[in-house]
Amino acid sequence: NIECYTKPGMEENSYVVFAKYEIKFKNIETLAPGIDVLYVMRDKETSLVYIHNGATANADIKSYIETLQMEQDVVDLFNQVNTAFQQALEADAGLNEFYTALTKGTVTVPPETSAEEATAAPVEEATAAPAQ
Repeated sequence: NIECYTKPGMEENSYVVFAKYEIKFKNIETLAPGIDVLYVMRDKETSLVYIHNGATANADIKSYIETLQMEQDVVDLFNQVNTAFQQALEADAGLNEFYTALTKGTVTVPPETSAEEATAAPVEEATAAPAQ
């Protein structure tokens, strides 16, 4: 379950993507809503596409994204995700317990569980065309 909302980037052929998703954690019934912000750009010389998250974006891109995040439609999108996440936490004690442990840094993998078994369920690949 992935939906992408786009805004024009700073340059031609660049976009800010707000990727809204629901993630399935092993042994937890309720899907957890979330949102990631990405900066997608095509290199002018090679035509390769680069995707930057907050950790890899430069200061200008970060500032531009912060400005976009103050626009009402983006504020509404984040509020929608936050509300859905809070509702999911209230509805599923297992998700709430997992999230609490995750934010406290106390999530552990039991010795009889392999690292592969402890990962989230696979997510189907999704593609979305940027808004024009």
